[in-house]
Amino acid sequence: MKNLFFIILFVGSVIAAFSQSKSDIEIILDEWAYEEFDYCFTGRTYKGISVSEFRVDDYNNKIEVKGYVSYLNLLDISVRYQFNATIKIYSSNRFKMTFNKYDGFSDEWETCERTYSK
Repeated sequence: MKNLFFIILFVGSVIAAFSQSKSDIEIILDEWAYEEFDYCFTGRTYKGISVSEFRVDDYNNKIEVKGYVSYLNLLDISVRYQFNATIKIYSSNRFKMTFNKYDGFSDEWETCERTYSK
């Protein structure tokens, strides 16, 4: 969890500095998924993430992201499906991650929404 706060502080500075890049966003989401994916999506094992597009909303202090996430599904089969995520920064001590991923097995979107406070 400590790593997430360092990363989110980085996100806040990225937004403030207008210097975000696709690789920066992938690093942030990869770290989040590495620590939280199994918790949010029980029985799935995170493997990797690829960002297709992102948008920084400076006015609302958030980043919206779309791409693909790879993981082992409930049957231990490696899959790759679409995701969309929003990182909302409330302060240097509080942020919210909303991560939606498509699950081809159930043919539905699944959501993980977590708010973190230092």
